[in-house]
Amino acid sequence: MSGLTLCQAMLYGTAAIVFVGCATPTSWSRQGGGTYDQYLKDRYACVRESPTSNTAVGVGNAYSAVAVNQTTPSCSYVIACMQARGYRQDPKGEFRPPEGGEINCR
Repeated sequence: MSGLTLCQAMLYGTAAIVFVGCATPTSWSRQGGGTYDQYLKDRYACVRESPTSNTAVGVGNAYSAVAVNQTTPSCSYVIACMQARGYRQDPKGEFRPPEGGEINCR
């Protein structure tokens, strides 16, 4: 059987979204410092509060195909939310997402 398994389709669909979308900044600093736990809570809250859009990606071959839907947060909203919480984008910032925790957004 040459069809894709559901896991393979989801993996390929997610990879396609990564190349199509943009990602939130990967490092931040915060005036007055802060803890990594607080950064993760703030980041989660900003992503969760963000307006989202749904993206559908078709993955398959000549014999089968699977549509994969992904909800994508707004980059501009997440950035503005983080800035409102006292963070600023900083290539040398001390706060970074956990490995594999990058957020793709529109």
